Amino acid sequence: MKSSAFDCISRGLATLRANWQLVPLIWLQNVLVVAITVAGALVPVVVLGTSWWAGLEEWRPTSLEEVWLDFVAAVQPVALPLSVALLATGVVWLLAFLLFCWFQAGFFGVLMAAERQALPGQPRDWRLFRTFTLRDFAGWGRRWLWRYFGFWNLYLLVVLAWMLVVLLAVWGTVAGGQRWGGPAAAGIGCGAALPLAFSLVVLAAWAWLTPPDLAREEGSVGRSSRRALEVITRRPGAVLLLGLVFVAASLFVAIAFAPLGAVLSFFDIREQLVAYLVAQGVLQLLQWFVSGAVSTAAAGAAAALMWSEGRR
Repeated sequence: MKSSAFDCISRGLATLRANWQLVPLIWLQNVLVVAITVAGALVPVVVLGTSWWAGLEEWRPTSLEEVWLDFVAAVQPVALPLSVALLATGVVWLLAFLLFCWFQAGFFGVLMAAERQALPGQPRDWRLFRTFTLRDFAGWGRRWLWRYFGFWNLYLLVVLAWMLVVLLAVWGTVAGGQRWGGPAAAGIGCGAALPLAFSLVVLAAWAWLTPPDLAREEGSVGRSSRRALEVITRRPGAVLLLGLVFVAASLFVAIAFAPLGAVLSFFDIREQLVAYLVAQGVLQLLQWFVSGAVSTAAAGAAAALMWSEGRR
């Protein structure tokens, strides 16, 4: 029995209600990953010291060659400590990435457990989706950690390849315009923009549908990735409708918080910098929390769709 798009939305909302503890956990994931990433980025800054950075204020290079020569001259005296600092940054960022994958594995493990437990079709009772415990969350995190580590690395490689294709398209457009004129550049640019936009939509849908399937017992990076692409080609209408609904919900949250950010901009930042930064930080944390609820419902809907398509 396949679930319709509206069934999936209902099941995603039921999963959110039954396992609401996932929302603060996703909020905690965002806070920890951002904090650790920023801490890693600050390591080279601290190692180089304030005197090294102060010299950049009066730096006025006139050519790329001068930029390179000045960079080599400035880095050479601190090459060893800077290398150690960059290595430490890489290690810290790797730890942040592993922490992110652990949270993702626990998060989707709970969502797929809810789909296995609840009856198919329209949710009869939201309590049938109740599967969350901290012990189970941590257990799914340990069990599927490396699946998510492999998938998100694959995703980053695919995104990098897509960006390289975009750069090639831009280069082709500029080169075509220089050789054949403006109409040729417009034709090349428009001809490349359509497939690139379509591939970006498919990439976003693939990155949304694959993570829930990774939490299946028989899931793997390759198998779940292929299954997500099969669902996109077999149920494009349902995938598009679900995507539009939750993108609209995310935009609504962003628009709802925009006036609060605008109010903060009226403060004199120079006079009340600390208060401004604290208020912006609190506002951002609150927005993450509300967005986490939308993300949990969207992930629950994706889990419902993938479970419905893969049910035997």
